[in-house]
Amino acid sequence: MAFTIEEIEKALVTENPEWQLHFPVNTGLQQSINYPIITDYLTGKSSSLNGLQHDDKIYFWGVLTNLLQDIEHISAKEMLLLDVIYHPLLFPFINFNHWLLLNIFKKQTSSAFQAAVLQFKKQGMNDDAIFQLLVFNFRYGQESDNPTIPEPMKLFLINYIKASKNLIYPSNNIYGWNTEWSMFYFKLLEEAKPEFTTEYILSSLRSDRNNPILFFSEYKVGKYLQEIIASLHDYKNADLQTIQVKFASALILYENDNQKYQGLAQELAAVYLDVYSKKSGQQSWESGYHIKTFENTDLSYMGYSSCALHLLFLFDKATAIQKLNDWMQLKTYVHLNTVQLIYHHLKEEAFFYYEQILKSDASKAGIEYFRQFIEFISKRFEAAKYLPVVWQLISSKSKPLREFVATVIANNDNNAEGKAIDLLEHKNSETRQTAAIILSHISTPEAKAAIMKVLNTESNDNARDILLQTVADNLPTAASIGFIEDMVAAAKKRGKLNKPVEAWLDETTLPSLFYTTGVALTVDEIRFLFYRMSRIKEMRSDMEAKYLLQFIDKDRSSDFAIAIIKAYIDKGAKPEYKYLMALAALLGNEVVVDKIRITTNKWIEENRYKMAEHGVGALALQGSDKALRWVEWYSRKYKSKKANVGTAALVALETAAEELGITIHELGDRVVPDFGFDGLFKHFIVDGDEYRAFIDSKFKIAFFNEDYKKLKAIPAAAPAELKDEFKNISKEVRDIVKSQSSRLEYYLIIQRKWNKEQWEKFFLQNPVIFIYATKLLWGVYDSDGNLIQTFMCSEDASLLNAANDEVTIDDNSCIGIVHPSQLNKTLLQEWKQVFFDASVDAIFPQLDRKMPDLKDIDLSKAIIKKFEGKQMQVGSIRSTLEKYGWHKGPTGDGGMLESFNLLYFEKKIEAIMEVEGVGAGFGWGMDEKLRRLYVIDKTKVTSRWGVYIKDDSDEKLIPLKDVPTIFLSEMLAAVENIKAVEK
Repeated sequence: MAFTIEEIEKALVTENPEWQLHFPVNTGLQQSINYPIITDYLTGKSSSLNGLQHDDKIYFWGVLTNLLQDIEHISAKEMLLLDVIYHPLLFPFINFNHWLLLNIFKKQTSSAFQAAVLQFKKQGMNDDAIFQLLVFNFRYGQESDNPTIPEPMKLFLINYIKASKNLIYPSNNIYGWNTEWSMFYFKLLEEAKPEFTTEYILSSLRSDRNNPILFFSEYKVGKYLQEIIASLHDYKNADLQTIQVKFASALILYENDNQKYQGLAQELAAVYLDVYSKKSGQQSWESGYHIKTFENTDLSYMGYSSCALHLLFLFDKATAIQKLNDWMQLKTYVHLNTVQLIYHHLKEEAFFYYEQILKSDASKAGIEYFRQFIEFISKRFEAAKYLPVVWQLISSKSKPLREFVATVIANNDNNAEGKAIDLLEHKNSETRQTAAIILSHISTPEAKAAIMKVLNTESNDNARDILLQTVADNLPTAASIGFIEDMVAAAKKRGKLNKPVEAWLDETTLPSLFYTTGVALTVDEIRFLFYRMSRIKEMRSDMEAKYLLQFIDKDRSSDFAIAIIKAYIDKGAKPEYKYLMALAALLGNEVVVDKIRITTNKWIEENRYKMAEHGVGALALQGSDKALRWVEWYSRKYKSKKANVGTAALVALETAAEELGITIHELGDRVVPDFGFDGLFKHFIVDGDEYRAFIDSKFKIAFFNEDYKKLKAIPAAAPAELKDEFKNISKEVRDIVKSQSSRLEYYLIIQRKWNKEQWEKFFLQNPVIFIYATKLLWGVYDSDGNLIQTFMCSEDASLLNAANDEVTIDDNSCIGIVHPSQLNKTLLQEWKQVFFDASVDAIFPQLDRKMPDLKDIDLSKAIIKKFEGKQMQVGSIRSTLEKYGWHKGPTGDGGMLESFNLLYFEKKIEAIMEVEGVGAGFGWGMDEKLRRLYVIDKTKVTSRWGVYIKDDSDEKLIPLKDVPTIFLSEMLAAVENIKAVEK
């Protein structure tokens, strides 16, 4: 006897309202790679579960417990189900023990309890483990005075407690999380071992989330309260954690009855602050409390040190001030909510303490602390008051802090330029670096002139690199040999060429490098190249090295390039030496491209992925079409497996675009391979007959003979190597189609345009992209982006309008993919009919594209709230938005995603869809809901930790009326396509 497929399918969609979190339904288990294996086993088609794998659906198989009818008398088919449940790959995710607990409470019988115990023991549990599970994982009715417990279960627990010589505490396992207090366990103790109750009560006060002290303030007319209060007063020699527990309990009592417990709370507040000031670690995390007074304010939740200080300010201000002074003397870490609290109580007088806090070393507090601190005081004090303190931070050892204060100074101090110029010759290198950053934000002619004056005398390379970047626009785009000689001489004068960059890198042992004039580079000139390239932090060229590289004869440089690649490998290909790989790429020709590619492949095979990332970056830096196409291949090949290599390839392509002075989209056009085709065809000869290969309308390799007759396959007499070549091309085309289809749809969304020359080269001369050209409706646009003409591309490359007349495109026109919202109804219907008659298979919805519902959307606002709170099907938010080009936003508490984002790079804007309950990894999460939808101006985002938008007034927001119409339409359409939970 086995289950029917209908029974299984019903189980997958049957909700269990008693515990939906552990047994979610409608999770798409039919798409799991394990679905056929499990269903075949349960239906009797198979006798093995071999082949089960860990996939993104493995977390949801607990819903199969819906098939269990009688755990007390297990049937033959239920034995099959238990085989599945207990499979070692699935069991950790099934939540079977939760189901057993549910069954105990549902049946309330001795046989149900014994059946559950039998299953627990089958898992290897002894009585102690079963007790822990039943007591500390129990959550039904535990807060009531008389929870309804099945008698067999209660009898087991009572007898176990009676037999115990000591109080049983929660084990340190998953069931023991946050179980310092359990009402259920307390009631059992009162009945079975009342002598243990006081010990348990006092230990339970350590619970952050469910401290029971309020319950005991009234329970049985305060029967246990006197002992509790006495224990709170006993703090002699107690450690910080113990004092915190006592103060937390006193604070709860105080919040419930101010007059009765003020003295206790005030006493423990002072004690806690004394211990905290002496024993708290820098940047130490501290538990906290929600004080009613500050509900719905920025101080709604504060650390206990802040709470303690608040109470002292209320009842003993002099002591509060003394505690603050002690903190300043001891350099005690002051939490940010304490900073806010000090202002709440002292207002202008708080600045005295802020000055002292800001003098702390940033390495102890962290840059984000100082960022929020300075932003806080800048909103409450005049610039003339807080800027002198900020200026004192410019010599900090913390680079992130110096960069931040430089921005604050540049934006708020009207005299910043003059002060920074004077500091360019300061003896402290950190100060000079900060001055350079300040001037980089100002960039006036006077600032640049001052920088140029010290540029060749600044000995600190960090400061000089900042100065160099600041005056980049003032430097020549091309150099002369004389300019290079002066640059090398200046570096030598600064002492940068006195010895090799690395002790093991002797320039005299390397092959020669030559200028295009045929003159060999001197040792100093080669050393200058190494020196400047060693300054790079990423795989890219150095600004000054680039001048010299313009004159290098790359046809004669491959020996040198390969020699330094070998030196890099011999030294373990360490990250600090990656500049050698970058320099080799910048010097190299096609021979070097092959060397880097072969080396990169070897690193990948050896699982040396960091080295492979640098290899991919070097290929992109070389910049030839061949090299870039290899980088693009890596981005596709390793998109999922070894994804860090694929990600590095994508980053490398962005860097290459910057180096080449083109957009990432233009680079994307360049890297689509043509497979050696001559235009749209690849000619070859077999047995004296000429044939042509091409890509057909279904993106398949096809062949013509000399008579233009299409063949079913490549001629049988073709050499094996040629057949393999076309086989590999076919595979490559399939991969390209996967990436290009989504890429072109993204171009529709952002309305990318090509000039006529670019469009014809990309769409009419590449054998793969030409097929896309024939499947899309194109538009000719004027300089303002207005659509002035529409056309399609026929299979013979003719450009035709809706009336089938050939069109002529002006050389100065721009061409783009037409969005249906740009067409009137008549023209849209005409084109739909034309595409239907021509049997054009759309690569993505274009003419039939869904238009969003703008109802209930106020375009004068910046935040769309119509989706807020809507529950969506599990997995639908991620799968739908990623399909439309959105990417994951930052991860918040508990590994949950905070948003999905859609970037419009050219406009420097980004759509953000806030979400709830979506796990950062596939297959885990909670009830998935949508929140707010809005668009931000990326140029106004300064935080490195994501974007926080409070309301419509946030300056980072873009009003919906100012968002490009098609981008707004597309972001709304994507969200509306997410599948909601059916009510």
